[in-house]
Amino acid sequence: MPSRFAEEGARRLGEEKLPDAVRAFSAGLEADPNDPDCLLGLAQARLRQGERGDAEDALHRLLAVVPGHGEAESHLAWLASTLGDEGAVARLEEIAARPGAGFAELMNLGAALFDRGDFAGAEAAFGRALALAPKSRAALFEVGRLRLHRGDAEGAWPLLAEAAKSGDPLAQGLLVRAHRARRQPVEAREAALAAQRSTPQLNAFAEALYEIALETRDLGEAVRQAEALRAMDPRSPRCAYLHGVALREAGDPDGADRAWQEALRLSDESGPPELRAQVMALLGRR
Repeated sequence: MPSRFAEEGARRLGEEKLPDAVRAFSAGLEADPNDPDCLLGLAQARLRQGERGDAEDALHRLLAVVPGHGEAESHLAWLASTLGDEGAVARLEEIAARPGAGFAELMNLGAALFDRGDFAGAEAAFGRALALAPKSRAALFEVGRLRLHRGDAEGAWPLLAEAAKSGDPLAQGLLVRAHRARRQPVEAREAALAAQRSTPQLNAFAEALYEIALETRDLGEAVRQAEALRAMDPRSPRCAYLHGVALREAGDPDGADRAWQEALRLSDESGPPELRAQVMALLGRR
């Protein structure tokens, strides 16, 4: 039975309160340095914090207490794979093939295969993890993004919709992409609006809303989204260029010219030369 420290740490870990989880697991290890639940929990927390050295130390301590601990061996193999260890993926495959291999072992294998470019293998591993934990937003995200990558937007969007409920901007952005790939602009707009509400500081969703408005010929909305983009990044020549496109489409050629002239001025200070050439061509056609 887990100690009260391990239970408290696991609860904090589930809430993503990583410093609190570390404190709870560390307190448990002060009471019992060989507590396997606290050692594993501490390693998990340190991995999420990106504290590689501390995670490896906890994992090696856990293996000294519980030799052959599958999850500990898997985490160490995954860490080795991130450093280019050629044999790490084979070790991860062997660990994941063991009877009773758990969620973490499968997620680690999927991550390593993904990093190596084996997307089919990664999707299979993440799919096995999802079967073990159908509500895991991490597994939902990974399977969803791989389905979208291979062109299965219909199979991807329900998974990404669940993953996006966490407020993760990556999941939200992929959900917007999936709906657009399905040619469902209403759903794409709703997803982008929800994402924008949760992360208003990111202009990626404002740009998606801008593009959706142009696609659906909601030109007043396109202009408003372009104005929002420019307010977020006033020195961006790209945002000024997009504003000009929206104004032109909305029937305001003079306003479009002013926006494009501003894009040219800003591109003297920043911005790719290709954008400057594109804006000059647009102005030259008028």
